Amino acid sequence: MDAISSASMPRICEYGWQSLANTSWAFANLELMDLPLLQAISSKALIMLANFEPSGWHRRDLVALAMGLLGIAWAHSFLTVDLVDLGIALEGNLRRVGLEVQRRDALALEKDSRDHTGEELAAQWMKAPRLDMLLPGIAVIHKPPDWEVDGSRTADRDTDEGSLQPLRLSSWLQAHLPRSQCPVSWDAALDFGFLHRLDVPSSGLILCGTTFQGLMSLRWQLDTYKIERQYIVWGHDLASASLREVVANIDPRTVDSKRSYVSEVHGKPAQSWFVVPAHLRRRDAKTADAFSALAVRIRTGRRHQIRAHLLHAGHPTATDCKYAAVGVHFAHFSALELEFLRAGAQSP
Repeated sequence: MDAISSASMPRICEYGWQSLANTSWAFANLELMDLPLLQAISSKALIMLANFEPSGWHRRDLVALAMGLLGIAWAHSFLTVDLVDLGIALEGNLRRVGLEVQRRDALALEKDSRDHTGEELAAQWMKAPRLDMLLPGIAVIHKPPDWEVDGSRTADRDTDEGSLQPLRLSSWLQAHLPRSQCPVSWDAALDFGFLHRLDVPSSGLILCGTTFQGLMSLRWQLDTYKIERQYIVWGHDLASASLREVVANIDPRTVDSKRSYVSEVHGKPAQSWFVVPAHLRRRDAKTADAFSALAVRIRTGRRHQIRAHLLHAGHPTATDCKYAAVGVHFAHFSALELEFLRAGAQSP
């Protein structure tokens, strides 16, 4: 990476937004601190922002630019490099881009006489989501279990006939928010405005940008670590109070199994903090199950990060067929086998 840094430094002045974002993102993702390179990227970005005028840009280029600005901000924040003047310039221009995209979206909707409300998607869902808060450009939704926080990667996914698929949160959102007021909630390319994800079996609050400006405001706070993500999870067995942190790279390449694994060689940096506030035992006639309540805070948001880290720590999440099934079932089989042998029964 030193060679890449040395080769990049003289060419920074030639870089466009995408190259600046890609370079800073790559070094941050590998947890490589190269302060001279980041300072050169900051200087180039400040020069480009000083001459930036959003009105002459195509909408898709404005969206790409906004994501590039967020990438630069995230890289500096992840490496704990103070943004200083760059942060003020990035946040201000993100606001300008958001207003411009929002203005164009409003003009485009004016040409369509229909006010899309999504009523055709409404249904009598069991355990339906709940709109807890609706602010200008921002919504807070409570997601119950069995609902998927879908986005660009799932919008065009094929479904097999007869297969059980999770309900898509975007469908519920579109059934309750009019497109004229919440255009991003209908845009799959922007993940329908969802700021973050919760796994299908989980429940909790989802932040959502309903306009582009609202989404950019939320993304800025998330990517500069002004928003903190906390969760409550039940894990198998009695976790020690000394379990405070897991720092282990996560490799999400196993697409077929839809599971993420810890891998220090191929994985991406991931960090989770834990507090163990309670233990619980459930007793019945045959088994004695032990569980731990864990309060979790994450710095990164890798795919299935909490579930992979808890499996790595030896406390797979409860009622989790993907991450806990093998270990838990074999533990139960062993307990039953031991009881069987103690009873003096003979094997066939």
